[in-house]
Formats: sequence, C-alpha cells, structure tokens
Amino acid sequence: MHLVRPLEPHGKTDNMTSTLDVLPASAHARRIPMSAHASRKGVLIWPRPHLTHGTVLIIEDDERLMTAMSRRIQRAGIDVLAATEGTGGLRKALTEPADAVLLDLGLPGMRGFKLLHELRARKPDLPVVIITGDLSPEIDRRGRDYGVVAVFRKPFSTARLIRTLQTLL
Repeated sequence: MHLVRPLEPHGKTDNMTSTLDVLPASAHARRIPMSAHASRKGVLIWPRPHLTHGTVLIIEDDERLMTAMSRRIQRAGIDVLAATEGTGGLRKALTEPADAVLLDLGLPGMRGFKLLHELRARKPDLPVVIITGDLSPEIDRRGRDYGVVAVFRKPFSTARLIRTLQTLL
C-alpha cells in the first residue's frame, strides 16, 4: 500500500491539510501531566535511544515552516539539514550527506526548478520531494520530468510527509 500516491499522468495530486503541531523533544526521562480524567501523578517517559533513519535536507525559505517541519521530522528519527535559499541549498545538497531533499520551489537566490536541474546533473539518484504553494498542474509535469518522488501542496500533512520520507530512507 502506498502512503503517498505517486505523480499521476494528468497532474493530479493530493491537497492535504496542515498538521504542524510541534511538541518539545527530550533526551531524558521526565514526568508529564496526564489528561484531566486521568491521574494527576503523571506518567514516566523513558528516554528512547537515538535511532536515525537517514538524513533529509530541507530547502525552504519560510523559517517558521522549516522549523516546524524540522522538529517533527527529527522526532520521527530522521536527521535534518536546512537551507533557506537556493544557492546555499544546492551547495549543501552537493557537499553534505543527505539521503533525500525536501525542496520548496519559490526560493530566493536560485529558483526551485533551476536548483533541481543542477542537482539532477550532479546527483541524479538523490530522491527529491517538492513542497509548494503553487497549484499549477505544470508543477506536476515538470516534477515528473525531473524524477521527483512526490509533490506536496501547502498546506500539507506533516505526518504524511514523514511517512513518505520514511519509505525513501
């Protein structure tokens, strides 16, 4: 069963709703309050070993969105690298050990498809997932031409994005 439908021939994609709720992570055991109907004593949370499932490079100019995505992705056990503009994002993609790229298309410095073109010339097998606010079917066609794994329309489900990344890593 596929968690995210691959790009379809006629430009159909999922419009997904946003779930960018962020909870703080901790490496130590701590007591957290339970719901009002449960015991007021709380529950002990044991620290989980750091299990990483790979590294994703997020290239996104909206720092609030990048921060929220980064936190959720890291909580899922995936390491995150980040860049806020196209030129720096391409440099990181070529020099840092990323297993996948989340690429916004509306970037300062170098537009998303220009970056994707350059990236494909140098790292043709690196999985790329596009995140965009553009609803144009042209995005899907061009994404297919460049071999992107999926296109997520903003706002999108971070949980679904993480499931897609986990299948790639």
